[in-house]
Amino acid sequence: MSVFLLYPVWISMSIVCAPFFILYVAARNVYYKFRHRRATKKNLFRRHLQKSEYLWGISRTAEAGLESCGQLILQVWLVSSTFKQLSEVSFTGIIDMTYNGFIHFLSFSAKPATDVERSLGKMFMSLVALVFGVSACYRTLKRGAVQMSNTFFIYCSLLLQLFARIFSIGLYFFAVRSFFPAVPILLAIHFSAVFAIKWSFERARHTHGMLAWLVSFVNIFASSLVYVRIVPIEKSSAYYKQKCPQRSSHQVQQHSTFFVQSLFFLLVLIENVALASTPFFVGQHTNRALACLGRETLTKYVFIVVSLCAASWVCHVMYYKYMGHPWTDINGPYCGQDSFKFFFHFCGRERLFDWTWGGDARNVDPGARVSLKDRMGRLLRGCSQCQLNCKAVDECEEAELPLM
Repeated sequence: MSVFLLYPVWISMSIVCAPFFILYVAARNVYYKFRHRRATKKNLFRRHLQKSEYLWGISRTAEAGLESCGQLILQVWLVSSTFKQLSEVSFTGIIDMTYNGFIHFLSFSAKPATDVERSLGKMFMSLVALVFGVSACYRTLKRGAVQMSNTFFIYCSLLLQLFARIFSIGLYFFAVRSFFPAVPILLAIHFSAVFAIKWSFERARHTHGMLAWLVSFVNIFASSLVYVRIVPIEKSSAYYKQKCPQRSSHQVQQHSTFFVQSLFFLLVLIENVALASTPFFVGQHTNRALACLGRETLTKYVFIVVSLCAASWVCHVMYYKYMGHPWTDINGPYCGQDSFKFFFHFCGRERLFDWTWGGDARNVDPGARVSLKDRMGRLLRGCSQCQLNCKAVDECEEAELPLM
């Protein structure tokens, strides 16, 4: 019982000491970068540099995911009171108001700005800090494998995710002005769902990498508004052969994150649509959103939220599967003529999802021309032979594994 009583003390000390820890990590990172560049035997400092860069990447991601998202939600709540006014302003007018608020903070209040302009400026600063903080983590933790030019689609994905969140949360606050207890309850539901997804389908806590358990919790709480995934620095393959001889090479190499990321984006889509649709279900007498905007405009905004979520997922897929990511060959699903396969992790084991829908296509020469009518005929005949399999990777034969 005494151990549980120490948890509030530990949390309070963590909050108080967090700024000092970030300063320590930043100073450590600068120190080892300097020593590594000046050293003639760089192997002496390479491991220390790797650890310091890793801690710096975790710190930046946690700060961006927790602090910036909290500021962003607060500013959206403040701006939502003037949602009707902003809906009547042109796009260039909103940009001009945001610019004035941004310059107001940069000039230390030398340039005057209204309350709405200050809120928009602060929202823009939080958005930039969140996008650049999370995307910079991708470059830092990949240790140079991802260049600045390769992260275009991840920038677009993060921006679109945040715009969808701002729209949906803004519409919710426009209809329901109370911040407590609604927001803490909604955040608790979100983090519970993210915890269930990441704790079950992410492999970070099951690895023998550096700070694996800390990384697992940071991944959960940093994924407040956007998807955040930090990968522990794993041991070499020789370590796994010695310590984990029962693990096959496929378990070590094949760990696509397609499934867990798809679940997260599906959760975000459901949350955003539910928040944006709140004005349709709130009482008529206290519903300012429905009275000011009308059902037609609200419906249009809901479709905008859905479009932003879909576009962010497309950009995310483009980054992981085709452009930018250093492991594009093992990311994402494998789509064949008669099968759909992908790897996923579940509670410590790598598994293979295999959906096969017909055997006719297997006997066809890959170079042969097949008409659309024949393809549709094979597909319809294959529907009667549809099979779903979900096996552990170490139980699969070589012929069953997709060549990604």
